[in-house]
Amino acid sequence: MACPYFSPTRRLNASEWRSRIRPPLGEAYEGECHARPTQIYQPARALLLEGCNLGYASSLCSRFPAEAEAEAVRFCVCSDDGAVVAINYVLERAHLPCKHGPIAYDRRFQRWQGIEAGSLMERQAQAYLESYLAWKDGDKTKGAAQKSEAKGLAAARNH
Repeated sequence: MACPYFSPTRRLNASEWRSRIRPPLGEAYEGECHARPTQIYQPARALLLEGCNLGYASSLCSRFPAEAEAEAVRFCVCSDDGAVVAINYVLERAHLPCKHGPIAYDRRFQRWQGIEAGSLMERQAQAYLESYLAWKDGDKTKGAAQKSEAKGLAAARNH
């Protein structure tokens, strides 16, 4: 689960992620906090690793809104037929689901379905998708997936 206000911008070096927990987006990311949309900022490293990447940061982050609908977002691949990757998302509050639904990525058109273009959730879903594809494709193509990461995350930010 990642913080719903976290916008991943770049993968962290694997050596920086010391937790035994697999990062919710598949990899640990640097990124920006959008809890206050008019005051976007770069969180300190400790908060980034323990809150932004893992979610449930309300007790760690002074910027986390008390009235937030959700404290964490989680993704899970449901199916992948080679053309479309179907993913379910769950927003959680107090460790309980408060909203959920399906989204999908159409590889042919490189387009998300069922998610608002340019949204924070789309950016997180893009990061999750790229981590999933790198894992699925294995070591022989992992480098190519990592090279496309910057392009994919940049495209999601520019929507």
